[in-house]
This record gives sequence, C-alpha cells and structure tokens, in this order.
Amino acid sequence: MLVYLLTQSYLKKPYVLHGNLSVVTKNFNYRLSRTRMVVENAFGRIKGRWRCLLKRNDATTEDVPTIISACCVLHNL
Repeated sequence: MLVYLLTQSYLKKPYVLHGNLSVVTKNFNYRLSRTRMVVENAFGRIKGRWRCLLKRNDATTEDVPTIISACCVLHNL
C-alpha cells in the first residue's frame, strides 16, 4: 500500500540538490517548501486548540479525515 501511494502522480517531491538545479527547479523546491510549512503550521494550530489530537487516536484511517475536518470547522466557528 505504501509503495503504491509513493508512486502516485499527484504526490510531488522536491528535486534533489546536486548543485546544478535550474531556476525553475529551485523555484519549485522553494514553493513546495513554503506550502509544506503552511500546512504544518495549520496542523500545529489545530493541535494546540484541540488537545484530543495530541494523544493517541484509536479511530480508523477512514475516520481521520472526518475528525480533522470537524476540528477545522469548529475552529472557524
């Protein structure tokens, strides 16, 4: 399952730094990094607000997106 997920076309990885990256690939790596930081900060804020997300969660993997979505909706009310 994990190998299958890593080969999906919608999952983007940064280009490897070999010292000869073009401006376009450097820009892509920068924007990918910035996007990742925004997402990580958002999850940090949600975890700070909803302490139940800090501990072990016994929910199924199918229920996790619903739980995260519910926390986001409640946060924005």
